[in-house]
Amino acid sequence: MGKDLESQVNSDITKCVYFCLQFDESTDMADTAQLCIFIRMVFSDMSCRDLLTMLPLKEKTRREDIYNVFINFVKQYEIPIYKLMCITTDGAPSMTGVNNGFVALCRANDDFPSFFSFHCIIHQQVLCSKILNMDDIMKMTTKIVNSKAQLEASDSVEHTDLLLHTDVRWLSRGKFLDRFQELLSEIISFLEKRGDDTHLLQNEK
Repeated sequence: MGKDLESQVNSDITKCVYFCLQFDESTDMADTAQLCIFIRMVFSDMSCRDLLTMLPLKEKTRREDIYNVFINFVKQYEIPIYKLMCITTDGAPSMTGVNNGFVALCRANDDFPSFFSFHCIIHQQVLCSKILNMDDIMKMTTKIVNSKAQLEASDSVEHTDLLLHTDVRWLSRGKFLDRFQELLSEIISFLEKRGDDTHLLQNEK
């Protein structure tokens, strides 16, 4: 982190009313585990989010290792931990374990205030998305959406544009299909007027 940016973030932490932290453990190209810590600071008139720091986990990635690296960082930079309101982590047992996880170790530290804790499920959702075979569904819906210019010209459609699907971001599949579902009745009506087969879009009784 550049010295100027680091100085600005540290200054903001001192001035903010309270802050929340998000922890994400990942491995870099050198196969070294890194602990990324993001911070959302709340001021009286605004809030902002920044990368607080990235700490190397040189030995192991056990809960104690993660905790010790974080505590050393807090002490070194004199982070006002009493302003902490929330910690968000991934769902790994080393982070969320009720008795001995990273969050539990933070709660057991008297320097920490009472704080909320959440765990993010995006990593688990990514794994699920990789094993779901949705090719047939995505091909059909994408083909229909590719003619969206004609669909938008229909007076019966009151919604905004259909979302275009991209394979780059798996999250776009969910948003894409949600919007498709919202417009399903209008889509079926449009396709029927055009003479297209719509049985795959309708529930079979």
